[in-house]
Amino acid sequence: MLAFIENIVNETSHFYKIEDVCIQKEKRRLSMTDLKQEYETKQQPLIEKVLNSDIDFSKFGWVCKVAKLTGMKSQKVNHWMKRFLPELYQKQCFKKFNSSLGHFS
Repeated sequence: MLAFIENIVNETSHFYKIEDVCIQKEKRRLSMTDLKQEYETKQQPLIEKVLNSDIDFSKFGWVCKVAKLTGMKSQKVNHWMKRFLPELYQKQCFKKFNSSLGHFS
């Protein structure tokens, strides 16, 4: 495989077998459960930052403040909040669209 990569720059008439060219996927060292647990552990400092912030979640604009605080895109904040802080999201957060009523608030 390295010979193939090294010869890409050079013009060559050598033909390679597909087995020589294909990159083998690295076997996962961790199971999906372990990966999920590791991800959730990495989220704990962000959860603490959000809970200890002085953000008023009842007012419009809290999403941008959380995005800035956590370093994630504002489009991802609602999903992240639903996953890691569901009670806070459901009870205290301002939502532009009220899905239970089927219209904008």
